[in-house]
Amino acid sequence: MLVKEFYDQIGGNYESVLKRLSKDEIIKKFIIKFISEPSYINMCRAVEDEDYEKAFSEVHSLKGICANMSFDRLGKSAGALTEYLRNSSEKQINKEQCLELVRQVSEDYNVVVDAVKKLESE
Repeated sequence: MLVKEFYDQIGGNYESVLKRLSKDEIIKKFIIKFISEPSYINMCRAVEDEDYEKAFSEVHSLKGICANMSFDRLGKSAGALTEYLRNSSEKQINKEQCLELVRQVSEDYNVVVDAVKKLESE
């Protein structure tokens, strides 16, 4: 799989990341490092523990990484959860709504991870 094909598969913006990182080899190196980045797992644990302040911090980090790497689809869903948590106090959190946003982040995250594994194995 080519780096451009990876971006097409995940709903990312290859041209944008290429402008920042300039070479496919560099981009690929950072893509592969993504799966060891802990913010997604930490966010999931925090939501499970109903620690929404920590969940906000972790998903905000994930959103930033997605912006830097031009993982647009995952960045969009992480951004939606970030804004939901930013604008809700712990007493105002609707657990069902929060979990629906987490499900979308998880779905998009898994698409990226699966594509990273394909890119890494080829």
